Amino acid sequence: MWRIFKCVLVFAVLHPMAGFASGPTQSKKIAVSGNSYACEEFGELVVKPAGFQATMFAGIPIPIEDFPTFRAIVFSERDESALRAGSEWTPEDLESIENYVKSGGTIVFCRYGISTVLPNRSLGNWSQLTGFASYPDAGNEGQVELTSDGLALLGKESAKKPVDTSWAFGATPIAEGITSAEELAILTGADGTGPKAFITRHKIGDGQVFFVGTSLNSLSRNQAQPDSLASLASFFEATLTAPR
Repeated sequence: MWRIFKCVLVFAVLHPMAGFASGPTQSKKIAVSGNSYACEEFGELVVKPAGFQATMFAGIPIPIEDFPTFRAIVFSERDESALRAGSEWTPEDLESIENYVKSGGTIVFCRYGISTVLPNRSLGNWSQLTGFASYPDAGNEGQVELTSDGLALLGKESAKKPVDTSWAFGATPIAEGITSAEELAILTGADGTGPKAFITRHKIGDGQVFFVGTSLNSLSRNQAQPDSLASLASFFEATLTAPR
């Protein structure tokens, strides 16, 4: 049985000094938050193929003072144990986290991973970070379609073969009250409702904050087709390697 733990898994080292860098954009390290299974899954399917190192924070908060050492901070799924251990961000944290992003850092919120640190669905001042005001549930399943900006993020990968975007299973959060975020994908409900922002990117300084209304863990639990899982993994890899 998995225990609550913090461990460092080195998936790839591209240089003897990989991981030791002067700022987020030079770092080869990715911090991954979530339950143990979600962390391992994201590491194997996304971080490893991208050639980075993964530091897993399963059941414990990611220290904000450590953010500058990571290229990206990924919240792969909601982590109840981390919440009980005090992972929720405070208003006092806002300036430090914004400075991390402005300096070139990336934050990726997958599905309910955002609630590990921002459990209030109405974000208030945190909308400065996300570029949208709240993340309610979509209400029903639907079909996801990448926008031109979303396809541009995938670049050559999207030109190689059709992108499988059958990512919306059951309850899933969406971004509402878009202020300054780009819409990378939209969700149209099975009942014809929508479109609703399903994936967003908010550029701040030299960095960016992504919100994705699903996760690898959600797809695998719902027994998604392998092509869909691989397609979503490729999209997440693009968020880690996207030009600033």
